[in-house]
Amino acid sequence: MSRKAALLGIVAAFVAGAATADPGSLGAPLCGVLKGVGPRTRGLEPEAARAQLVRALVAAFDNDAARLKEVHAHIDEATLKACAKDREVVLVNTKAKSLAEAIE
Repeated sequence: MSRKAALLGIVAAFVAGAATADPGSLGAPLCGVLKGVGPRTRGLEPEAARAQLVRALVAAFDNDAARLKEVHAHIDEATLKACAKDREVVLVNTKAKSLAEAIE
């Protein structure tokens, strides 16, 4: 690996680690994802429902690794009050105790 590639990797890791989103700022986009995923996952096997949820999140956050890390860290906190009904539908469909568990 070249020195330049190594430095770029270190900078990327630092930026990804330093990015911290306010859970409140994640609420609206996450609620939009849950609102769309809930009906589409009804009746699916839990694993298929979880896969649909993950694909929808990746698409909603443009496959941005730093943002997706924040989503994983704050998904339950950001959606608990903001869209409790949609959250519950997705939890039932994925048979998960938390949304963080559903996307692991």
